[in-house]
Amino acid sequence: MTSVSNWLAAAMNLATADGEMVLATIWHKSGYSPDNVGARLLVTHDAVHGSMNTGRRRKEIADSARACMNRKLTGAVAQYPLGNILGTGNGSYEVVFSVFQCGGNLPDWLVKAFQLQQEGKRFVLSQTIETHADNVLSDFRVITPDIADSDPLTQRAQSMLANGLAPDSSSRIHTGHLTTLLQVVGEPQLNVGVIGSGEMTKSLIAQLSLLPVSVQWLAPGFNADSERSVAKAPLSPEALEKLPGRTRLVIATGDHELDYQYCKQALLSNRFTYVGCIGSAKKADLIKARLAQRKIASDQLIIPVGLPSIDGKQPAIVAASIVAQLLSFKDNSTSAGKIQSNEETGSIRQ
Repeated sequence: MTSVSNWLAAAMNLATADGEMVLATIWHKSGYSPDNVGARLLVTHDAVHGSMNTGRRRKEIADSARACMNRKLTGAVAQYPLGNILGTGNGSYEVVFSVFQCGGNLPDWLVKAFQLQQEGKRFVLSQTIETHADNVLSDFRVITPDIADSDPLTQRAQSMLANGLAPDSSSRIHTGHLTTLLQVVGEPQLNVGVIGSGEMTKSLIAQLSLLPVSVQWLAPGFNADSERSVAKAPLSPEALEKLPGRTRLVIATGDHELDYQYCKQALLSNRFTYVGCIGSAKKADLIKARLAQRKIASDQLIIPVGLPSIDGKQPAIVAASIVAQLLSFKDNSTSAGKIQSNEETGSIRQ
């Protein structure tokens, strides 16, 4: 369960309660701490929910949240030094407090976020703050991949989802007097790209269509009526570049030259977490030798593709071997599966 899941569930449990609640968000940090930017606590007058791991600081943050409620503020910002508590030297948290009503007045974004989280769908939670004297106003939005919006913040959030960033990854963006925190919620969906149109490829597509993965099929002889649950497009170098970031790619055109060309393009693009190609050991040697002549690293290339422990040459068995390898593959690239946090200034214009 992610940190977002913890406080979302607690907030929905307050739907029939009276009073107020405060969402405390780590907005910025300097120095080492066990919590990332975007970690949150949900505070009421008699309880604290969330995954912030700052020990005594957790109590101090909860006390500040309750002070916001007692002073009838809509929000506030506070600084908390880290060094004395954690023994890490200099460092601090900046925490933003946002006050909400409990009961039937739960904000729409909160209800939507909880529904999406319960359905296992990915989204970005956007929080924009604006400071007025001693009060802070927060505007929350839930951004999903299917929203059609040219707003730069929306597009940035959708790019975070498309690039498969890990849950709780965040990006803090300054836009004039406003600051926005974008935070990914939900596990990334596995994206698989398949190139080819032979019997093995068709069996592979049929097996993948039964799984909770997103499949993009690039094939010659495009037929829009086949495999309705699978996105299909004509095969071309341009189509390959349009596949989502961090896709796991299987190349099986049946043509040695085409296989080589698409292996080369995929490796040079450095966009795919897995590049597999069907073929024999002899074909593997030939393709890797040609790549070496062009000084293209082939360490990432898996050829022959599929688990070697599964024997059989029948198309359905080969396809099953590839599916098993796709699902069990461990992505060891530098950004895979890690929480990412970055900050930008002046990169978004309103």
